[in-house]
Amino acid sequence: MFSLAALYRLVDLKGCSEDVLNHITARVPKPPSSKSPESSILINNFGLQYYEVTAANLLQVSLSDGRIMDSGSQSNGVVVSLNEAGLVLHRAMHEARPNINCVLHFHETHVQAISTLKCGLLRTTLESCILGNISRHSFRGITVFDCERKDLMKNLEKDSKIMLLDNHGAVVCGESIEETWQLTSLLIHSAKSQVTFLKQYNVIVISVNSRYTKWWNCIA
Repeated sequence: MFSLAALYRLVDLKGCSEDVLNHITARVPKPPSSKSPESSILINNFGLQYYEVTAANLLQVSLSDGRIMDSGSQSNGVVVSLNEAGLVLHRAMHEARPNINCVLHFHETHVQAISTLKCGLLRTTLESCILGNISRHSFRGITVFDCERKDLMKNLEKDSKIMLLDNHGAVVCGESIEETWQLTSLLIHSAKSQVTFLKQYNVIVISVNSRYTKWWNCIA
C-alpha cells in the first residue's frame, strides 16, 4: 500500500499526473494461508489528486467483478468512487498475465505524441532498446465498456510490458511497483528524445536484430 501511494506522489512530482485522471494499480498479495481464489487490486479513489493519495485511502477492488471490497479510510466528506475507465483497463492488464503486479496508465505529453505515430516508438536510443517489444491497442475513446477488456488482454503481447494506446497514451506493466516506475521513466525519456529528433528527420534506427539490442534486453 505504501509503495503504491508513494508511486502516485512520484508520478505527480515528475509532472506526469493529469488532475484526477489516469490511474495506477497494484495487485494485492494473497497470504500463503488464504484459501480464497479471489484476486484483488488497489486503486485510487476517483476524485483525489495524485498528491492526495495515501496508503489509507486506496480502494481494494475485486478483479473478477470490479466491486469495492474495502473502501479504506477516507477523509470527511470524500465520496468513494471508482474511475470506470480505469477499472476496465487495469482489470484487463492484471488478468492478462498473473506476473503483472503493477499497472500504470498515463498521458504524458511526449508519450501521447508517440502514440499518434504509425511507427510508434522507434529504437533510436539506449533507453528505447531496454524497453523491449511494445504492444499497441487501437483508439476506441475512453475505455468504459467492458467488452473492450478482452481486446486489451489480447493486444498485450506475451513478451511486452508496455502498450501504446493509439491517440491516447500508454499503459506500463511491471512485476513490481519499482519495475513499473523504471519502465515508465525509460519510456518518457525515449519519447522525449524521439519527439525532439523527429524535427530533424535525419534519424538512425537501431535494428531489432542488433546484437546490442539483444544484449540490453538480456540485462534489463
